Amino acid sequence: MPHTFSQLLIHVVFGTKDRAALITEAMEERLHEYIGGIIRNEKGVLCAAGGMADHIHLLVR
Repeated sequence: MPHTFSQLLIHVVFGTKDRAALITEAMEERLHEYIGGIIRNEKGVLCAAGGMADHIHLLVR
């Protein structure tokens, strides 16, 4: 019997309005945790998160 494995990884980038530098280091960790909770509620997995003051990158499975 053949076995099949598939895995879909999605790279998501969110930018702030007008690329304003609004994401501070103090709020970055909490923001990633919040977004990770939303992804978990949708049965996904946040594999990695990072970014700069004007945007964030998410690797989602």
